Amino acid sequence: MPRSNPLISIYLPTRNRSALLTRAVSSVFKQTIQDFELIIVDDCSTDQTAELCSTICNMDLRVRYYRTHQRSGAPYARNLAIRQAASPLITGLDDDDEMLPERLSSLIRHFKPTQSLLCSSAYEKTESWHRLVNPGEAIIELSELLFDNIVGTQVITLKSRLEAIGGFDETLTASQDYDLWVRLVEKYGPGIRIALPTYIIHADNRSDRITVSSKTYASEFLSKHRHIMNPHQIASQKFYTIAARGDRLSFAKWAKVTNRRTWVKTTRYLITSRLPWLKTIARVARRLRSSIGRPL
Repeated sequence: MPRSNPLISIYLPTRNRSALLTRAVSSVFKQTIQDFELIIVDDCSTDQTAELCSTICNMDLRVRYYRTHQRSGAPYARNLAIRQAASPLITGLDDDDEMLPERLSSLIRHFKPTQSLLCSSAYEKTESWHRLVNPGEAIIELSELLFDNIVGTQVITLKSRLEAIGGFDETLTASQDYDLWVRLVEKYGPGIRIALPTYIIHADNRSDRITVSSKTYASEFLSKHRHIMNPHQIASQKFYTIAARGDRLSFAKWAKVTNRRTWVKTTRYLITSRLPWLKTIARVARRLRSSIGRPL
């Protein structure tokens, strides 16, 4: 049975990630705010996920566990959890990522019902390096969001709003998060990003995620939202389609997809796609910056 009035509900979809799931759940238990419910939805795992979740639920009544009868994808799993959520406030966590201890308290403290959503800066991390992604405070305007996913990680919002717009789009094979953020901002107005990094995106071994490869995300996203985009936003999404596929960028294509918002990314990609050895240098430089930077 769900708790009657938790301060916040957290959805966590998973599939065949029992080892990583332990880390994700542990990060929730380490939050400075302990008034939450955690809803784990197992997308028909074939490993030890069911046994692990049974043990977790027996240890902590704040955790609820659901299992699909067949593999249905992350959007379905998240939507199932959203429907079951007992709190009007809701956020999410991916099974291969983790929350930093202040995440829930900072999200709840800064979120206002006048905002469509609230998110935070995050760390992207591998075994050898880490970096800030989407750093700094920002107002999440639709005009900016259509250029690029400046939200990035999971958000805090109202359950009623997710239900009103139909939750995650279960027809998309990828980029379901980005699509949802766009629909929230389009319907309910700007969101907010706070500067404090409260989320860790683990970039190692992300090829076996619950959804398919990101190689299809940009083209699907562009097809769905093209009708609300201006030519510069369309060009930006075309560039992300090229980058996601790993295609070589010609000078002619570079000229078509470059604008004031994307010229740094497109120019960097133009150079590294034509001179692949520069990617190795960039990886080494990133490791060096991480080794002398502030540790997580």
